[in-house]
Amino acid sequence: MPPKKKKEKGSKAIGRRLAKFSHLQGKKLLDVCSREFDMVVQQQVEDFHEACGERLDVASGKLDGLEGHMASIVAHQEMRVAEAHQQQVEAVDSERQEKKILCQWLNGFLVSAGEEPNLDPIDFAFARFALNMAIAADHTPVAKMTEARVPSFLVGMLSSSNDIVLGPSAIALCHLSLHSDAKVPIVEVGAIPPIARNLRVCPSPAVLTQLAKCLASLAQNAPNKARIAGDEGMAALVELCAENSDFVDSPRCTHGVRAACLSALVNLTFQSDSNRNLLVELDGLQAIVEACMNSPDSHVIEQACRALGNIAFNSSYTAQRILQKQGSEALCSAVTACDVHADDRILEAAMIAVANLCNNETNQTHVGAGEAIKLAVHLCKHSPHPHVLRAAANCVTSLSFKSFINKTRLGEQDAIPALLHLIEKHGFGNLDKSEPFVWAVEAACRALGSLLLHGVNQFIMRDLWGLKTMVELCLTTEDMPVLHAASMSVCAMCPNAEERFDAHDEGRPLQTEQLDTIPALGRVKNFLFGRTQPPDWLTEAIRTVALDEDELRKEKTKALQRGERMDDDLKEYVIRTDLFEERGSLVLPDHAVETAPELSSLSFKAY
Repeated sequence: MPPKKKKEKGSKAIGRRLAKFSHLQGKKLLDVCSREFDMVVQQQVEDFHEACGERLDVASGKLDGLEGHMASIVAHQEMRVAEAHQQQVEAVDSERQEKKILCQWLNGFLVSAGEEPNLDPIDFAFARFALNMAIAADHTPVAKMTEARVPSFLVGMLSSSNDIVLGPSAIALCHLSLHSDAKVPIVEVGAIPPIARNLRVCPSPAVLTQLAKCLASLAQNAPNKARIAGDEGMAALVELCAENSDFVDSPRCTHGVRAACLSALVNLTFQSDSNRNLLVELDGLQAIVEACMNSPDSHVIEQACRALGNIAFNSSYTAQRILQKQGSEALCSAVTACDVHADDRILEAAMIAVANLCNNETNQTHVGAGEAIKLAVHLCKHSPHPHVLRAAANCVTSLSFKSFINKTRLGEQDAIPALLHLIEKHGFGNLDKSEPFVWAVEAACRALGSLLLHGVNQFIMRDLWGLKTMVELCLTTEDMPVLHAASMSVCAMCPNAEERFDAHDEGRPLQTEQLDTIPALGRVKNFLFGRTQPPDWLTEAIRTVALDEDELRKEKTKALQRGERMDDDLKEYVIRTDLFEERGSLVLPDHAVETAPELSSLSFKAY
């Protein structure tokens, strides 16, 4: 009840009680009024206490809520302050780390870690600009970079004598040159002469590595090859690669520099006959052979093998010069030192190089007299990598091509069992499993066909019943290259008419008649040459195997009347130049610039 109404009600109650005592007079009336007054006062005091208590309770509740609200505000502000402090600490740490990474990256271009960097504001600005261009090369259109004359500016920076400027500018040019439409503009602004000059005088291995990588990338463009060679780029690479780094405190030509130089030479000699001859004239073979034979670095050995293979490609002159420099022995040494499971790139490159060296009978005999035959057969038998198996089998074909000496050597080194093992292991079965080895099986079949043109090897093949494997392969394979190559060995094992007649006359069984040779060769003819003329060797093999006894006797009579064997010696089934191969070298961007997020974040910061 509201206090006002409560007071009015109390007053009315008191008035009614006093009205009842109106008949009293004097002291009695005074006593009654005093008692009633005391009661009213006491009631008012109690009411006042109760109202004050209620007010105090309300005020206390409000104070408690205010205190909790203030506590939450203070806690929230403290959390914001802590978060802001942590963000500032992280920002400072990040900036400190970025500066540390930048310093470490720039110091990496110095000759030694103890050398004091020589930096002024201009050099630092150039280095930062080059870093930004190296990062932007993967994200900015080449047209925009060329329109802004970035290549010209970077080439101008190559005239600096400060390694901290040379290194980043070389990296930026290398990254930009990875784009095919930027290779020619970089050369046209005059990049080759300063690069060649710095390759001769710069003392920093890190800078030399980037300069050589830049040349390797530019050499992937055909018109640039002649420009690089003409501006003494190749000569500078040869001179640097030939430098001795043994027993030198601060060598210029470290393993990384030598690998980059060899990679550039690989790309310069790739599809360039003039550069192959120029490299020989510059006496670059000795340095490459020594790197292949003596280097402990796997990347150097791989690039040296590729360089030797490219130099020898389809050139008897350069191949002979390599053999004079003991290139065959160096390649065999590299293969011997490799792990057959881990060093597949070196093994493939070495086998390609050995195959390229065998481009005439003299070179074949020289190479076959060494360890090349043994190593090629070993790889055909034990390598788990399809590209190594293909290269090794192709090397066997190149060694044996029209060389009865090497065919005999290969037969003695168990090349035929090794090739049959490769074919049986990877030429049959699930398509998903055998598909990666298609070209290896095709090369093995082709090598086997070349080896079987030698009569002694045919005896080995008969003892192993290898013809059964090849006939089954012709009847089952769905790969056309394998089918074509497999038919070569089957045709090589097919006797001519005179040999068939002599075998029947002596009662000797022939494996070609015991197996499904005619259906196998018929499948080859129908699948591969359904609408075209089949090769003579396939047509003659099918005709000879299909002759009956009367026809064989007639053919024998004709041969006796001629006084000679009726069939000429078998010829090779492939063209020699198809056995040669050359490879370029892949150029990758700088690992630190490509993968370090701290360096990438610097491209949008200026300090």
